Amino acid sequence: MSRAVEINDLKISIPQRREDEKELLRGVNLQLQSGESLALVGESGSGKSITARSILGMFPRGAKVSGSVKVDGTEIVGASSRELRRVRRSGVAMIFQDPRAHINPVRTVGHFLTETLIVSSGWSRKDAEECAAQLLRDVGIPNAKERLNQYPHQLSGGLLQRVMIAGALADEPAILLADEPTTALDVTTQEEVMAILMEMRQEKGLAMLFITHDLELAAATCDHTAVMYKGRVLEVNTSKELHDSPEHPYTVQLLAARPSVAERRHRLPVVDMSEEQLP
Repeated sequence: MSRAVEINDLKISIPQRREDEKELLRGVNLQLQSGESLALVGESGSGKSITARSILGMFPRGAKVSGSVKVDGTEIVGASSRELRRVRRSGVAMIFQDPRAHINPVRTVGHFLTETLIVSSGWSRKDAEECAAQLLRDVGIPNAKERLNQYPHQLSGGLLQRVMIAGALADEPAILLADEPTTALDVTTQEEVMAILMEMRQEKGLAMLFITHDLELAAATCDHTAVMYKGRVLEVNTSKELHDSPEHPYTVQLLAARPSVAERRHRLPVVDMSEEQLP
């Protein structure tokens, strides 16, 4: 199985006015195989999103970056704008947590889905609209042709997230990055969106990096799980093994801190790690 993404010793820091530097990633090592689903879990601020964005070369402005990020053999760190555009257009797609923040509210759903096909791929408007309608059907949106003429405010959060999934799949990427795509949705809609993501991943043979706070969701949907804390990857294992037999003390504490419906607790355990326990 080939490596779709290979991250080696990735370090990212940003200058601070009153401090030397703020370290965001501290030597991250991670691999995503072709056709594999990998969950990236950890508390807020652990470095999950910036790790995913580094795969697209979306580094913070003014950041100091070292190490290596390879996408299908292409080095992203230090890549030219032309190389990054090629990777972003055809190799990798990303789904964000809040679709309303990433879909232009004054343009139609059809415009969002067809713009790249027309401008970058040279499709005719008619062919692009037919493709867009089929993409909407693929992600379970009824009355697809009518939806193309609607604006984002006319769709529910769940439907709009499906539109974003459809847009991510328009260029037939090999790698899909999903940054907490269900966090802002109700439980029922979360299940529907996750079912669509899993179906699309398996049907198209995508490699998927799935960022989540939900350890149970990671265990249920992804082949492997990587645990992050303070800019480091502490543990990587199959999702089942990591869920059932965690090895790193932080993972053990993280799993122990989950709320339980079987046991009523007045206070959840505090997750606390010393620098000596970190790699």
